[in-house]
Amino acid sequence: GRTSRKPLGRQDLAQLLNPYARMKSLNAEFIQKKSLRELDVTLNSEGRLQVEKPGKILWTVLKPSFLEVSIRPQEMTLTTLDAGAKKTQKV
Repeated sequence: GRTSRKPLGRQDLAQLLNPYARMKSLNAEFIQKKSLRELDVTLNSEGRLQVEKPGKILWTVLKPSFLEVSIRPQEMTLTTLDAGAKKTQKV
């Protein structure tokens, strides 16, 4: 279940993130579960997250269907698969 927590203050957040300040990049695989309680459905996604300083984020969902979100300074794109071909659009 959910627990209620006091929101982090600016100083608390800075202290929590301090060990990561020198990192240049982060690569992670993820499994994401989304629950739609009203429909009694759980949706599962799998993919990768890549973050590079100073301003690149690439979020890729591989399953159940391909979706890629690229965020860079001044640009955000969304890539999907359409009949087996990648289709990219600026958002």
